[in-house]
Amino acid sequence: MNISSPACAVAKCETSSCAKCHCCETDLCLDHLKEHKDQLNEKLIPIANQINIILDDLEHFDPSTTPSFIHLEQWHIAAHETIDLFYRNMQTKLHEQVRNQPLEKLSTTRDKLNQLIQRRGATREIIASLNNDIQLIQQQIDRLRNIPINLRPLVIDDSIIISSNLSNRVQQYNKNEDDLAKLQNGTAFQIFVTVIDLF
Repeated sequence: MNISSPACAVAKCETSSCAKCHCCETDLCLDHLKEHKDQLNEKLIPIANQINIILDDLEHFDPSTTPSFIHLEQWHIAAHETIDLFYRNMQTKLHEQVRNQPLEKLSTTRDKLNQLIQRRGATREIIASLNNDIQLIQQQIDRLRNIPINLRPLVIDDSIIISSNLSNRVQQYNKNEDDLAKLQNGTAFQIFVTVIDLF
């Protein structure tokens, strides 16, 4: 019984095939099988070159120059400015409370004392009242030197910055621009502070 091999699939090749290419199911003779294999291997070189180009691009890539990182840096600056503004306002308020309120009471007491000196209208009751006022003012000043401030921590969770995919990037970018504007206006987040009024 004579079993003949199929002819090589390459045109004008009269040699019988000796193998079948597993990737393309083609019958090939030994010479054309090697040639076919070499052609497939040559296709690996451009892929390797492409990987090398991408790796080189990544090595020289600076993420801080991308729009997302620039926007994040703007948010960072605006957040610090908001906290600094809040701090300065709070510091001014505390300064006024610690200094100006006792000063007003002390000035009123001094004016009352000057009037009494001019009129020579001192009595034991008035002197006791003045001493009591001065003592109360001194106590208030002492308390204000150690004024209690209850600060809640500024909580920033992971969801405050949301990365976006390609389908919603424009919408998210517009929202981020709005959020940045709110942050720069000092309305994007709150810091809770309670100052106990001593007067």
